[in-house]
Amino acid sequence: MKTVSITILLIALFLIPIFAQSNWSAQNSGTNSSLDAVYFVDENNGWVTGWGGIILHTTNGGQTWGLQNTPATSLICVFFTDLQNGWAAGFSGEVVHTTNGGETWTSQDISTNDDINKLFFIDDNTGYAAGGFFDFLSGSYGRAIYNTTDGGNNWNVQYDMTFQTELNSIYFIDSNTGYAAGGTGIMKTTNGGSNWFVQQNLSSFGLKDIFFTNSNTGFVAGKYQGIPHYSVIFKTTDGGNNWNEISLGTDEDLSGLYFTDELNGWAVGVDYSSGNNLALIYRTTDGGNNWVKQNIPSFNNLASVFFINGTKGWAVGELGTIITYDGQVPVEVTVDFSPTEFMLAQNYPNPFNPSTTIEYSIPESGNVKLIVYNSLGEEVTVLKNDFEEAGSYKINFYAQNVPSGIYFYKIESGRYNDVKKMILLK
Repeated sequence: MKTVSITILLIALFLIPIFAQSNWSAQNSGTNSSLDAVYFVDENNGWVTGWGGIILHTTNGGQTWGLQNTPATSLICVFFTDLQNGWAAGFSGEVVHTTNGGETWTSQDISTNDDINKLFFIDDNTGYAAGGFFDFLSGSYGRAIYNTTDGGNNWNVQYDMTFQTELNSIYFIDSNTGYAAGGTGIMKTTNGGSNWFVQQNLSSFGLKDIFFTNSNTGFVAGKYQGIPHYSVIFKTTDGGNNWNEISLGTDEDLSGLYFTDELNGWAVGVDYSSGNNLALIYRTTDGGNNWVKQNIPSFNNLASVFFINGTKGWAVGELGTIITYDGQVPVEVTVDFSPTEFMLAQNYPNPFNPSTTIEYSIPESGNVKLIVYNSLGEEVTVLKNDFEEAGSYKINFYAQNVPSGIYFYKIESGRYNDVKKMILLK
């Protein structure tokens, strides 16, 4: 008997509303406060921080969000090392810490009035905070980097310099090598932050976020601050010695950046071109050489983006905006060339959560349609609509984003058709 393995792709069509060619959909945050940062430790558990000291938490990938109590008044950034240990920080040196997934948050003393714009932890003990200040009355400003080696119980100043624009982001690729970006410059350390030096001055740009995909390749996102201003991404392939500019759209500003691997990345921000502050998302699939603006609806402008893998991510922004990305899900199909009659088998397991296997056989070559419907007869997804050789097949129906209920799957091939019922229980 001959067996062939084939991979097909299902696009998740089940969230409301998903927009053409973008796969982004809205989630209900339950707040109108501006949200500044998002962090997930797996596909289910994540946190969002924002103005008013808000920390939102989800345990189901953002289908529902709950408010966690915190002593902070405004939080700009968040970072978790695992499901239990996390930190959030914000204006005037506020830092809060949890050791139980956010059931309780306690204040940590960083002994500064600087705004903390970004956190990065290498492990449960070693972490960094980047930020700075701007005094509207005096016109003075500065940047600072802080470090802890005991989980935030004590924070030490590693870099503090007035009349350098504040830092908005910090990223470490290992325990020694790290980068910080903000205002008009990019900084680097090669000894865990004991010494920081300005690696690149970009006086005409406002830099918001930095991300490295390996020890040599990194990206910085922001905007050109001249007229007309435009969104921009800088790329390095030599550890930051040289940065190449990639100019994007006019009247735009990028504030968040994330890569899932060396090829695939997303940048988010705001599009001013229509006269309104609308969401902006760019995507690259070739390692940042080319960026394509995503076709998304009129969400509010975005501040931060985070992906847990290549098919699942979130972005947050103004007025309580949380949107989620559901990409393509691979499904394995096995072909067995030996049937003598048409057959559609009962799926297994049944009931199921979240995936189930459907087997079918066709004794002659022809076009095969296999479609899933809900109890109202509405089409949920097309599992198969293609020409197939005679054979026996298995296909997986992945229903992570489909609500519980009774579903039907129907096969059509030539003059043959059949329908079976299956039950999804979550």
